[in-house]
Amino acid sequence: MRFRELAAEARQMAEQASTPGALTAMTEVAETWDRLAHLEETDLERKTGYSSG
Repeated sequence: MRFRELAAEARQMAEQASTPGALTAMTEVAETWDRLAHLEETDLERKTGYSSG
């Protein structure tokens, strides 16, 4: 799912952050993408009755 890929990219950016503020911001971005991915998966499961996990 695309949201998981975006979360992974944000985590990589957080690892490369040069300031504590950038680290915090990218970590929060990654967590937001993870939450969106979870919501998308939950919605898909609800609509199809299929669980991917």
